[in-house]
Amino acid sequence: RLQEQVADAFTTISAPRYHVAGNHDLYHLTAEENANLLGQSVASEVIDLGAWQLLLWRADAKITWTETSRGFSLPETDYLWLSRQIVAAEKPSLIATHVPVSGHSQIGNYYFQANPDVAGYPQSPRVRAALAQAKVPVVCLAGHVHWNTVTQIDGIFHLTQQSLTESFTTGGTPAGAMAILELGDEISWHVSGLDPFACSFRPSATRWTPPLQPFLRTRPAVSKEG
Repeated sequence: RLQEQVADAFTTISAPRYHVAGNHDLYHLTAEENANLLGQSVASEVIDLGAWQLLLWRADAKITWTETSRGFSLPETDYLWLSRQIVAAEKPSLIATHVPVSGHSQIGNYYFQANPDVAGYPQSPRVRAALAQAKVPVVCLAGHVHWNTVTQIDGIFHLTQQSLTESFTTGGTPAGAMAILELGDEISWHVSGLDPFACSFRPSATRWTPPLQPFLRTRPAVSKEG
């Protein structure tokens, strides 16, 4: 019933729209039930935007809760879809998904500071390694963690956007967040609402120099002759 109300609200929008299910969508409903209610596919797909392409990565966002484990688990099929698309990409690519893969800090987050294990996929390092193989600029946009963040890793920008109804950053009043993301040689991201945020950056296809190995705890011995 509630999802039908959401679907009805979107029927007034004339612009193209695409839905990506999150963990709350999948708590009581299956992905197929969401698809039927929203009139949208549940499969990942690529949308040609001209100079850019949009990768709607509809990876499984269902959190499992058992006596021995909890959290997300990224299906191999979802990983392979994204890996193959990003390696083959010939255009700058915006990846839109629900669960962030940046692994950024959750310190200060109302939900996830004490629960970082349900803030992302345990397979996120593997996903980041796949993204690093891209020969084009890549930007990742996600939700789930209910705050505005920008994290740059290996030349790839990871954004997470505030929730429409979240209130832990806004004194108990829903943030009413929505955003405009402009794609070009330079990216402009503007989040409006009670928790506004804005930034611009220039994505690059160049990857960073690999990080150093751990530093030695003590300085290496140097002979007198050396």
